[in-house]
Formats: sequence, structure tokens, C-alpha cells
Amino acid sequence: MHGDENMDFSLAWYDKESDTFVGEMLLPVDANEVRRIFNLSPDEYPGDCLKVEREHVNWLFALTHNQINLDKFDYFVEVSNNDLKTDIVKTISMIILLIILGITFICLFAR
Repeated sequence: MHGDENMDFSLAWYDKESDTFVGEMLLPVDANEVRRIFNLSPDEYPGDCLKVEREHVNWLFALTHNQINLDKFDYFVEVSNNDLKTDIVKTISMIILLIILGITFICLFAR
């Protein structure tokens, strides 16, 4: 599917009692594997957040080598798009460039 190469997937977990964010780790998977594991069609967007159920625990353990405790935590496979990260980096770079140009302008004409 178009744009799949720009997707990163992470596992995030939250305390069941308080819904407090506990942790997150990057998953070394691509969109096709996520679709396969979560029974999504090949054309279906994996979504922003997929709830981990008991049927996913062995797969996640094999990827992360971490225990998955569904009794204590709610887990989600979360999707991010690298295009957003690229846009943020470009924006920050542009801000830095404008600051440098502003400082240069001030130094040249403040004499």
C-alpha cells in the first residue's frame, strides 16, 4: 500500500487501573506484518492504534523479548508516519535558518 515505507510501529503500554502511560518501544515490523497479525486486508490502513489481545502476545514476545502482562497493562501497537517527522525537522531547520539570518542582519546593520 502507498506510504507503507513511511510507517513506524511501536508498542505502548498503559496501567489498566489508572490509564497512565508506562512505556513504549519501537517494533521492528512493517505494515504488511501488522496487517497479517491483526487480520487486516492488504489495502486496509493499519490505523493509528491497534489494541493488543491475547492472540498477539506470542508474536510480541518474539519481537521484543519482553513479557506481556495483559492482566496489569493495556497494550497498543501504535502507528506513526515518518512524513510528519520529516515535516517537523524541516520546520525546525527553517526556524533556525531564520534566526541565523536575523542575527546576521542585526550584526550587519547595528554598526
